[in-house]
Amino acid sequence: MPQSQPVTYLPTHHLLPIALKQLSAGAQLLVQSVREWVLSAQLGRSVGGDLLRAYSDHQCFHGLELFDYMMNVIARDAVRDVQVLHPDDQTLGADELAVLRLIELTKRDSSRHAQRIASRMVRTRSQQLCAAARAYREELESAGLTLSGWSELRLVKKER
Repeated sequence: MPQSQPVTYLPTHHLLPIALKQLSAGAQLLVQSVREWVLSAQLGRSVGGDLLRAYSDHQCFHGLELFDYMMNVIARDAVRDVQVLHPDDQTLGADELAVLRLIELTKRDSSRHAQRIASRMVRTRSQQLCAAARAYREELESAGLTLSGWSELRLVKKER
C-alpha cells in the first residue's frame, strides 16, 4: 500500500444509518470491494486475488481491473485519509458513500457533480478517477449490476 495517504478503518460509532442490505447488488459489490481492497493491502496480500471470486461470479473481470485502478488513484493522491469500515460491518461509511456517489454520478447528465466529488477526494488526478469510475460503472451495468437505487426502500404510512 502506498505510504502517501493511508486508507484507514473508521470506528463503528461514526456510522451512517444506511445498512448494506439496503443497497443494490452492484453497490454492495463496490462497498465490499473497497473494504477487502484495503484489508488485503494492509495485510500485504494480492488485492486482485482476494476480489477475483466476487467479480468472477458476476462475469465482470474487467471491472476488477478498473476498480483496482480507482483505488490506487485514491490511495496515492488522496487529499486526506480515506476512512473505510471493516469488511464485517453491515453499515455504510461516509467515505464509502462518497465513492459510491462518485461512480453513480459519472452518467452524462451528472458528470459535473462527479468531477466535483473527485476533486474533493484527490489532489491532481480527478479526471483520471472520473474516467475510471465511469468505465467501472459501465462495466458493472453490462454485467447486469447497478449502483443506484435502494433494494429495500418502501413507503410507510405515517401514523397520526
